[in-house]
Amino acid sequence: MKFTRRILAVLISITIVSCASIPKATVTMSIKLEYQIEAIKSANESLINMVFDEKEKTVLSYLNNSLFPEYLEELFHNPEIDNIWQGMIDSADMPYRYEVTLWLNTNIHKKYLATKESLLKPIQEERELVLSSFKKEFDMAIRMNTAITRNISSAKEVDAIYERYASEFIDINRLDSIITTTVQRVGEGL
Repeated sequence: MKFTRRILAVLISITIVSCASIPKATVTMSIKLEYQIEAIKSANESLINMVFDEKEKTVLSYLNNSLFPEYLEELFHNPEIDNIWQGMIDSADMPYRYEVTLWLNTNIHKKYLATKESLLKPIQEERELVLSSFKKEFDMAIRMNTAITRNISSAKEVDAIYERYASEFIDINRLDSIITTTVQRVGEGL
């Protein structure tokens, strides 16, 4: 009875180990899959950047063609600014004209940059958030595929060791035939 149990245990162990047989192409496919994931990641990242570049371009167009011209119109309709401007135009004093022009240009430019930053910052933050989340998901997929590749490689090594040692005791083809027959009989018995 103990001998039959041992033989059954050996057969079950051999069956389990032989079921771990993995086609050699699986490792190659897993490696190619990693390259494909990287290519898809790169393409999608480019697409995301294109979308956000277009958003920024639209906002800058609005700023340059609508918002800022309105601001300049209001600025020069301000009586105080209009008086300074008219005084500068009427003045023959070149250093004074230069000083007023420089002061006005500097303040207008600061306002433009501040407005531009306030409009672009939310888009840039959203881009960073989307890209970060996107990269995180793809990096996880790549890491999972790498783990699968390592496991497949390990299983292939186990399979090779199994075949090398098992072949010392019995012909591998005969052993596979015995295992297949045994599994079929067990299946029929169930």
